[in-house]
Amino acid sequence: MAELRPFRGVHFNPQSLPDLGRVLAPPYDVLSPQDRADLEARSPYNVVRLLLGELAWDHSPSVDKYQECARLWREWQDQGVMVRDDKPAFYLYRQRFLSEGDSYTRLGLIALVKLEPYSAGVVLPHEQTFPKAKEDRYRLLSACGANFDSIYGLYDDPEGKVRSALTAMEKSAPVLKASLDGQEQALWPITDPAVQEVLSRELADTVITIADGHHRYETALKYRDDQGAADDPTRPEAWVMMTLSSIQDPGLVVLPTHRLVEVTYDGREPNLAQTIATVREVANKRFDVQEAGPVPHLLSRMCEYARRGQGALGVYFGESTGEVIPPGHQTEGPFANSTSHDFGDSLSFVLRCKDGGGEARATDILRLHREILDKLQDALGAVRITVTYTHSVGEAVGQVRAGNCQMAFLLNPVPVEEVYRTAQAGKKMPEKSTYFYPKLTSGVVLRPLDE
Repeated sequence: MAELRPFRGVHFNPQSLPDLGRVLAPPYDVLSPQDRADLEARSPYNVVRLLLGELAWDHSPSVDKYQECARLWREWQDQGVMVRDDKPAFYLYRQRFLSEGDSYTRLGLIALVKLEPYSAGVVLPHEQTFPKAKEDRYRLLSACGANFDSIYGLYDDPEGKVRSALTAMEKSAPVLKASLDGQEQALWPITDPAVQEVLSRELADTVITIADGHHRYETALKYRDDQGAADDPTRPEAWVMMTLSSIQDPGLVVLPTHRLVEVTYDGREPNLAQTIATVREVANKRFDVQEAGPVPHLLSRMCEYARRGQGALGVYFGESTGEVIPPGHQTEGPFANSTSHDFGDSLSFVLRCKDGGGEARATDILRLHREILDKLQDALGAVRITVTYTHSVGEAVGQVRAGNCQMAFLLNPVPVEEVYRTAQAGKKMPEKSTYFYPKLTSGVVLRPLDE
């Protein structure tokens, strides 16, 4: 059973900081150094200074940035820049935003959730994680003794009972209302014990799937264990702050995470024709490889296969330059016995799973890694294969065209229900499989680990 409890949150004081949008920030793991500099310039109290420390500290070996973050955390509370609520509360968190020109509203319930190992089946992951990120978050948690941002979790609310209780709160004035990068943020404390009881009861039987924040959840588990609080639910270390949304929420938007592949050879330049031929040869064992032409056509065909319940992904190699397929490399398919081929505007292909792929979109990502990416280095005779990520098709195409990588694998988004179902089945997708847009904003409410 998932155990939830209210807490006395800390948030920025609107009396001291009338423009709260200047002190909020996107989550730490999407910020570039330039993003950090811009956020620091907005306000001396921007929460990015707590999440990552000041940029200057990164270049000062004598500075322990984690201890400096802890100092700022104490100072801002002492100065009244941040205030703590008097009563334990759940919090209704609302985000309004645009995606692909459409307007969305997403609701979340912020609460403390009792930490449980994944093996208990109460809180489940849906993707793998990177160890380095967990080490950084552990050091920050140890130094500051606080959850500065929230783990994002999903729950099943088929009858909409939790959503009904939350939407009723929107009739009152929020304690926080701000805009960050065009997204509206609003927060309401829920202090009525009767409403808290309803929310706790309705969510008690649910299984929570982590949508975003696997690193921080696993970090919190380790910190709990290291503090000797694994068997003592009265200890604050046994709980972690989470924001929970229903999988039925119409405001849930999941973007795909595309793979950019840079190939490094030993003393030789990559040959586009050979690269395409080799990738097609590797892919052809599990995929039906089809010419796609211009990128809009590629995306359209990927979507069409997804609508039919067939697994499919795309690969883009750049713009056509004429004869890119050398003679003799194509022994089957549309390029058989061809010495050249007009690819139209783009060198791109649809890779359709030969067995159809079923209706699980997550299978596309697993097969991409297992059947193509894990085999490319040996197949190409490369020294190294470097995979980076983007949520933007435009950026993926631009990186290939600029010569920063040799190819981009484009993916369809994984439906929310499938993310939830994959976790419930005890499976994990590869890291960076999903991107819940937008991410939770940092600085809306923070939680000290002192009660």
